[in-house]
Amino acid sequence: MGNRARNRGEPKTLIERLGGGWLTDKPMDNRFNPVELVFRGRAYVIRREAGVIGLDVMS
Repeated sequence: MGNRARNRGEPKTLIERLGGGWLTDKPMDNRFNPVELVFRGRAYVIRREAGVIGLDVMS
């Protein structure tokens, strides 16, 4: 059932639309394809932490 969704947005575009920033240090590796959303894979997520909305990478 994996790979039924895709993320077409670049991190820069997502951050611009949010008006926020990275909640943690920006990941510097390329061990995942942010366009292909797969089961148990890493992906960009938008979340709120301490009242601040931002972008993060989660599994």
